[in-house]
Amino acid sequence: MLKISEITTEVCTERVVSALSEVVGPGKPWTYERAAEALGIEYKTLAGYALGQSLPRLSTLLRMFSLWGPVFSNRVLRLSGLDGCGRQEAVRVNDFALNGGAAALIGRIGEALRDGHIDHRERAQILKEARGLQEILNAWVATNDAPSGDFPIPGTVDMAAPSDASARRH
Repeated sequence: MLKISEITTEVCTERVVSALSEVVGPGKPWTYERAAEALGIEYKTLAGYALGQSLPRLSTLLRMFSLWGPVFSNRVLRLSGLDGCGRQEAVRVNDFALNGGAAALIGRIGEALRDGHIDHRERAQILKEARGLQEILNAWVATNDAPSGDFPIPGTVDMAAPSDASARRH
């Protein structure tokens, strides 16, 4: 990760050039022609990005992230200390499962604090549960941030508590 002051246009250009060289060109998964068409840009524009002559607009960069996925996205975003991007699937979160999971986690933390501190074993267990809840919570936020919020969307998953047998595909 670079310091904020070190994230310059030149460094960003180098990173985009490097990321593009992994996916576009001879012997790569995408030809320049096919990639430019998929991105909705001119061949010469994409070639300019690949040669480091210019940087894509934000909208084009986001289309690149969408087209080439997490490997490409993470390679570019790692400059700023961001990593671990993944494809987000549209999901419908079971509100009761979210509430139950949050309450259980709070209860677990309260239990651990009865002796005045959280020891390393308790912390490991709480972190494991918190990460599971974080996944559900992130999906809930994404779902409720959606412009329409209308569900079900074909192909979405109803995220219920892991032990809940009612999780189903729409």
